[in-house]
Amino acid sequence: MSYVLLLVLWSICLIQARQVTGSIWVGVAAHLLLLIVNRTLLGSADGSGVEIAHPDLILIIPAYVVLATIVFGLLRGRFR
Repeated sequence: MSYVLLLVLWSICLIQARQVTGSIWVGVAAHLLLLIVNRTLLGSADGSGVEIAHPDLILIIPAYVVLATIVFGLLRGRFR
């Protein structure tokens, strides 16, 4: 259930990014940034030599997705 909630929040964030800028590339850049932050905080695939961070850091992921969604929402309201 938590993955579905994160997926919905992330979709709203990307939709707002597209509406603010009119470009799909902002969404692509935001997705790459999300992947980089997640891999940095939580570690990456097996064999990379990177250990997985403390499980409490998993709570940060929805927090910065919500923050990005709010920022894009504010920008959308400002540029209309």
